Amino acid sequence: MSITADSYWGIGYVSYPAERVYTKGDGGDVTETLQDVIDASVKEFKFSQDQPPEDASQYKEGTVWFVYQ
Repeated sequence: MSITADSYWGIGYVSYPAERVYTKGDGGDVTETLQDVIDASVKEFKFSQDQPPEDASQYKEGTVWFVYQ
């Protein structure tokens, strides 16, 4: 899944909570949010300075890597 903003005007940091990012709707009603997707899919977060290994078989499905410098 990717999220793209076409344009943004402003100064500073803008933060939107995952429950305010709508991923599915039905006739104007929100039926799913990004928070719902995260809760259903993500089982573990890994924070690392290293990239995930090529063979990640030791990690369970649903592991999300955050690589920082």
